[in-house]
Amino acid sequence: MAYIESAVTTFLGAFVLFLICTVVYNWVRSRGYPPGPLGLPLVGYVPFLGEKPNETLRDVAKKYGNIFSFYIGHN
Repeated sequence: MAYIESAVTTFLGAFVLFLICTVVYNWVRSRGYPPGPLGLPLVGYVPFLGEKPNETLRDVAKKYGNIFSFYIGHN
């Protein structure tokens, strides 16, 4: 039973660390760039584009203005 509790604690700790790193990474990356949606590490905003990326980008432009930035892939 102690092994399961230890594994769950380790998993939760790693998950919280991952979330903190993601937030810090996105905050540092976005400094100095026009506003835009935050993406995921490594894949950026690609998973959120959907089947009709032109409509998604139009919605993003309505929210952030004509000039916006977003992250695609790992560079």
